[in-house]
Amino acid sequence: MNERIRVLVVEDDEMAATTVVRILTRSGHEARWERTCAGAEAAAREWQPEVILLDRHLPDGDGVALAKRLRRRHPRPRLIVMSGDPLDAAEAQAVDAHLLKPATVQAVLAAVTG
Repeated sequence: MNERIRVLVVEDDEMAATTVVRILTRSGHEARWERTCAGAEAAAREWQPEVILLDRHLPDGDGVALAKRLRRRHPRPRLIVMSGDPLDAAEAQAVDAHLLKPATVQAVLAAVTG
């Protein structure tokens, strides 16, 4: 098994979030779920995840805009956006990876492990 990675999952859909968290924990990683941009920013500060997996559309903002803010404050985490929408060139540069929904288990794990 690869090293254990701390992953923050930022997703407003409870079913999607619990599924991703379950996949990650069953694969040996540590995962935590936040539903909003505000919750994600607090968790990034306090928990210091190595990977942040972001939904594009969140109740209190845009996942790509959140990724940009997180990158300025916390340069370490790998930032991955999962969305049903493609990213434009500038948005793609703001993150380390983009997964189109619905993403496969293999794609999620490959993106998280880098």
